Amino acid sequence: MLIQGGRKYKDFNALLSSNALSCPLIIKPDNGYCGKDVIKVKNSEELAVYVSKNNGDYIIQEFIADHREFGVFCIKDQHDDVRIISLVEKSPLTLLGNGYLSVHHLSQQHRRPHLAQQLVAALPTEKQEYVPRKNEKFTLSHLGNHSQGAEIFDRRHEITPKLENVFKDILSTVSGFHYGRFDVMAKCLEDLEEGKLYVLELNGAGSELLHIYDDNYPSLLSAYKEYITNALRISNIINSK
Repeated sequence: MLIQGGRKYKDFNALLSSNALSCPLIIKPDNGYCGKDVIKVKNSEELAVYVSKNNGDYIIQEFIADHREFGVFCIKDQHDDVRIISLVEKSPLTLLGNGYLSVHHLSQQHRRPHLAQQLVAALPTEKQEYVPRKNEKFTLSHLGNHSQGAEIFDRRHEITPKLENVFKDILSTVSGFHYGRFDVMAKCLEDLEEGKLYVLELNGAGSELLHIYDDNYPSLLSAYKEYITNALRISNIINSK
């Protein structure tokens, strides 16, 4: 739901109710990128604080728990056939407990310590000092953005004609789309293939092929080659118009 900047909080209860929304919610700027300034508000008090401090346009979305986030990069040709050229799963930044180290100390040992420690520093003291049980997962961020610490897993081997048909059906309702990435939530890959998903965003030509951020991706040179290939794809789409 898009909210125009300057809207007063007294309007919100009826507005949320009419759109079947309630806290917790995800709020992000309408002109945001890479997870910048995306927050989760847990209650109406936090929502009121956010609204009072922000004058720009922003988007309110349902917070979807117990689902996994996927990035699905699609190309639609002049015949409206859809091809998926990248599929990834995004795992938000999470600490794994060992039964004796605190959240603060676990963040120092994380594979991305700078981001982990930044997120831990924003937590209340009692949570920083909390000692997760062995193998207990302590999530530091709900965001599936690589720039915000999320781990990216290449799932291109899971692309099927059935999955491409799911996104062909979705894109049949979107005019002017030819190239870009869906960010979606689903309980599992099987549900994604069945079309049981929530669309978070549809990003256009500026989207990245996120599989290049998988730790097992071959090389930086391979990533450059993919960027060049995609630049040529965009050029071909423009020239075909």
